[in-house]
Amino acid sequence: MRLQTLTAAALVIILTTESSAYSQIKYDDNDRKLLYCRGNKSALLGLSRAKLRDTCGIWARTHVSIRKNEEHEQVIYGYTFHGGPFLYVYLENGIVTAVQD
Repeated sequence: MRLQTLTAAALVIILTTESSAYSQIKYDDNDRKLLYCRGNKSALLGLSRAKLRDTCGIWARTHVSIRKNEEHEQVIYGYTFHGGPFLYVYLENGIVTAVQD
């Protein structure tokens, strides 16, 4: 009987610790911006590169290629703390043309 009580108490401690760890996760300003952009992809179309950064925050990576005097860029967003899924934004000559999960 004592073993079952200790096991139940240990389970309560483990569950409390796990939920406390998740409750301590803080969203910063960039996370909030990225969550907004994920839910409003069509609103990003036509934005300039500067406006994209203001709207969605700092991106994780970018790939740029220049062909025939045209600049093609892929901007990759990811959750800064949570390591969540990525958001890919494509720009041509500094203007957003497509957004993809």
